[in-house]
Amino acid sequence: MEIDSLSGRIFLKKWPLKGKKLEVVVYWGLGLSTLKFLEIIGLLLLDQGKTEVLFQKVSFARSSQNHFFSNGQKNIIGVPDAVIFEGPLAGGHLGFKMHEVNEPKISLSSIIEEIIPIIKFYELKFDKEIPVIAGGGVYTGQDVYDIMKVGAKGVKMGTRFVTTYECDVSDNFKQVYLSSTSNDITTINSPVGLPGRVISNDFVKQIQAGKQKPVNCPWKCLKTCDYKKVQFCIADALFNAAKGNFSGGFAFAGTNAYRAEKIITVKETIDQIKEEFFQEEHHTEADKLFRCCGYLYGR
Repeated sequence: MEIDSLSGRIFLKKWPLKGKKLEVVVYWGLGLSTLKFLEIIGLLLLDQGKTEVLFQKVSFARSSQNHFFSNGQKNIIGVPDAVIFEGPLAGGHLGFKMHEVNEPKISLSSIIEEIIPIIKFYELKFDKEIPVIAGGGVYTGQDVYDIMKVGAKGVKMGTRFVTTYECDVSDNFKQVYLSSTSNDITTINSPVGLPGRVISNDFVKQIQAGKQKPVNCPWKCLKTCDYKKVQFCIADALFNAAKGNFSGGFAFAGTNAYRAEKIITVKETIDQIKEEFFQEEHHTEADKLFRCCGYLYGR
């Protein structure tokens, strides 16, 4: 089962064979309150003796410290098994103000560098490893290498995998990525109350010009969304786009979406990322050796 509230929360259940335990992954952002929902799920799981894994997605170090760990001992879900930090270059809904995503002075690496000491404190406090996973603008193996050098234990990548055969959006959606340029990547104000990074089209331009789109709300998906006042329905727009109807929607995308060149398999994509990573690692080590030898020779 998958529930996506369009604000970074995904609840996944993996149904195993009879006789085996249910494994659960809970993954959510801090934009809107889902704690009560998660508490109910957590109680059910704990009551049934099930296993769980919890990932928290935030955009600032203080979000993790103030909003989660301050309640970590009271929350039935418990301390996260990992924390995902998403920077301002990500696609979709962003945990930043509009001016911060259009002219980002806050880099993903600076966020990770800031959070590492905070996480280490809580690792000691709860006697538990809490890996930091970085996302938002991570597109190449070089990006992966660079962000792991500053302390991330893993990465969250979405944009790079949209143009794979396995991705279940329509071919039209993938073609929007392939035909986009860097100038097409833009931001909008979403009805959820957050900036959203998208690939521009006529629908997007009309929104940015202030045109009102008819809203007939069949979803009732967000408490904070007053469908009688919003400019357009975000659920309709995303659903239409996923099905290839871009006259009534748009594609969420990270800043690097325009770099996609063709549709390939997930395996090919991962192989490319690995090759890029090891090339960067080799280049960095060779550069270190060169500078070390140059320093010794100079002396």
